[in-house]
Amino acid sequence: MNHDIADIRSLDHLLRSLYTILKNENQPETRYAEQIIGRMGNNIGITLSDEQADLCELFSILKADYKSLFPPKSGLTEFYIRRDNVSLQCRLNTEYKSILSQIEAILGRY
Repeated sequence: MNHDIADIRSLDHLLRSLYTILKNENQPETRYAEQIIGRMGNNIGITLSDEQADLCELFSILKADYKSLFPPKSGLTEFYIRRDNVSLQCRLNTEYKSILSQIEAILGRY
């Protein structure tokens, strides 16, 4: 149970970071993802405030929501951060992909 709560808190932090990246890039094709990530954060907040919450159900919902962010040829499937400065672009995209990998690792445990 404590492991689950730690994972939920980590997910919350990672989702906030992902949301910030998407918001800062201000690309119209990520609006849906921003809404879903916001909903995921709300679900986490509700769960953390309810000691009787079903964590298995939460992880099931979060996994389904996360999967919906990657439809073929749209959403976050095609998302890429572009900058004139190539080294900055590489660093930002590496950070973005690292966040996705960490989220996937946590959700993959449930």
